[in-house]
Amino acid sequence: MQCVYDAWWLILRVRAFFSKLFSIPHQIYEACWNPMCMVDVYVVNAGATFTDFRLRDAEMFKTATDKAKEEFVSYSNRHPGVIENTAWEMLIGEIMLALRE
Repeated sequence: MQCVYDAWWLILRVRAFFSKLFSIPHQIYEACWNPMCMVDVYVVNAGATFTDFRLRDAEMFKTATDKAKEEFVSYSNRHPGVIENTAWEMLIGEIMLALRE
């Protein structure tokens, strides 16, 4: 029984070796044509600073908040009492106040 196991293990190891060996040209090709596929990026914290804030950006933000409010209202109608409207109105009010300044 041990002999069969050893033979099977050897076959798997040889197959893995040749698989890795023949994948090297593909890895070189990928590294040349798409180098970012070889990199794993782990970001703990990211921040963005804008030098210009255009009206188009503000409109996009307003559209996103309007869509979020629509989704909130839809959710509130389906599941009443889960989230209070007062909290949502306070949040939107503060966002709109910040956009006006």
